Amino acid sequence: MNERDEFFLRRAIQLAKQARENGQEPFGAILVKNNEIVAERGNQIYATSDPTAHAENLLIRDYCQRNKLMNLEGFSLYCSAEPCMLCSGAVFWARITKIVFSVSQKILQKISGGSTKTDCRTLLKPHQWIEIIGPVLIEEGLKVLEGYQFEKSNLIS
Repeated sequence: MNERDEFFLRRAIQLAKQARENGQEPFGAILVKNNEIVAERGNQIYATSDPTAHAENLLIRDYCQRNKLMNLEGFSLYCSAEPCMLCSGAVFWARITKIVFSVSQKILQKISGGSTKTDCRTLLKPHQWIEIIGPVLIEEGLKVLEGYQFEKSNLIS
């Protein structure tokens, strides 16, 4: 991981903090192309009453629709937490080339009290064109989650 990766990941963590402050699940993601942020989102599941409105999923969907793209090869996704199964699927179908995340699914499930979810490496492992970096900047990512009440969340099921 380099300084640019750290900069972008910190922005995703900041979006997670903003999402939490807005009454949403504390997750954020940004999309980067040629070392430039091209899109960013926070989680919106409660605002939209949509259990698929994860930051990563919304980000990919909105960016692709807005730009009339189906292929995001050469793009990087920075996430405050490791992409879940849903978001890993979106990464696969959009052909995103690189993922950088802070808090792992394993740590997230431990602090949320939920059941263990499959990590993105396991899901995306057969697809060698996806570079996965993480968990990194874990302490910064965990600060956003500190004291969050996951009981109201789908994460505990």
